[in-house]
Amino acid sequence: MLNNIETVVLVSIFVILLLVIFKPVKSFFNLDILPSCILSVCVSALCIIGMSRSLKGLPGILLMSYAALAIAVFLMLLLPFIWNCLKKTKDCFSGYTTHKDEVSRTDSKQLRRK
Repeated sequence: MLNNIETVVLVSIFVILLLVIFKPVKSFFNLDILPSCILSVCVSALCIIGMSRSLKGLPGILLMSYAALAIAVFLMLLLPFIWNCLKKTKDCFSGYTTHKDEVSRTDSKQLRRK
């Protein structure tokens, strides 16, 4: 069961990395679609291998940068989503307190008139 969940997570991260890495590779190297797709698949595969395996020695050192790339790309996609959720929650609560303050001001003005 754990291997199935790990496989699903790694495949979804692979797809996200593939989509994110494809555009910069295509625009930076000025390649056609097929070569840039092959290069993106290779880089994404290296990222997934680096994230999923703890290799010892030279292969582990070489794949460490790819694992860092995968983690950085994933965090850069995840952080704006979290930021927007927190901002919406903050705006929702600040709108409530602003409305509450406006109601209390109107109530105090009406009390002063009487």
